[in-house]
Amino acid sequence: MNAIDPDPDAEERSAGAHRYFRAIEDRFISLRGAPLLLSPADHLVARTWFANGIPFVVVARALEGVFARRRERGASGKVSSLRYCRSAVEKEWKRVSRLQAADIRAPASGAEEPGLEIAARLAALGARLPESLPGGQAWARRLSALGGDAEGVENQLATLDDELIEAVASAMTSSERQELTAAVEKALRALAPRLTSEQLQVASQQLHKQLLRQRFDLPLLTLFES
Repeated sequence: MNAIDPDPDAEERSAGAHRYFRAIEDRFISLRGAPLLLSPADHLVARTWFANGIPFVVVARALEGVFARRRERGASGKVSSLRYCRSAVEKEWKRVSRLQAADIRAPASGAEEPGLEIAARLAALGARLPESLPGGQAWARRLSALGGDAEGVENQLATLDDELIEAVASAMTSSERQELTAAVEKALRALAPRLTSEQLQVASQQLHKQLLRQRFDLPLLTLFES
């Protein structure tokens, strides 16, 4: 039996899908106003959007619309699943697709694929860093200095994002750490009955990052966010 050659692009697609989902998760949780661990079913929904080529900006606009409409009608309770927003995202994508189909423009020969605008997206990320962030200008300069294709820049952003989270966590005061730890433990108590010890450990790390981002208004460093 002949060995099956591995798909050289599979790993890059997987990394891109992961970053896409993280950006969606970050925006969803920000709009929800409370930490949440999205389910495997939610991951599947996001992977379907990624596979169908729905840009993050379309997903984000649809999510914002869902939460805005809930506020307008005074809906109680919190949205606990990304699946709640699925129809709104798909409806928005159909609307955008129709508009694009009605105004097709052939790209100039040799032109960069439209919509990437990596430099502009990096500048937008730098502008989103909170003014209170220590060394904020230095972080913005590091973002602007990144180069390469979209996949390469995404990989560099992933590394910078981890550095940023670690740097902010290290600069926290003792009281801020205690407050964050208490919030994570409170959220974990609600999850404990339905998660294994290994899953709880992963959940603790995810919740810690989510709450840290919320506490210091940190954007997720990804091209999908801008």
